Amino acid sequence: MLANGKVVAARTTLFDLDGSTLQPITTNAQAGTATLTGTTVKLSDGAATALNGAFKTDALKGGTTIGIATIVVALPGHMNQMSAHLHGSRPGSC
Repeated sequence: MLANGKVVAARTTLFDLDGSTLQPITTNAQAGTATLTGTTVKLSDGAATALNGAFKTDALKGGTTIGIATIVVALPGHMNQMSAHLHGSRPGSC
């Protein structure tokens, strides 16, 4: 892990994932996608320790919620639709 251009941890887990908040998968046939959302992303103890050392603070704590993960994938046979969706369907909207 790098912070301020310096190695603060040669190897550490950045995030812990809590799937207890995961919602059922949803699909959108028109868009050709499947969406999985609700996994809570938390800062790991190791990442908190490394970042606190790099920034000379004790402000970061392992287990701090960073956000909620959402994964959207193209359903088989819909990769072109997914690409257009990710990059905007209008010319110049990327």
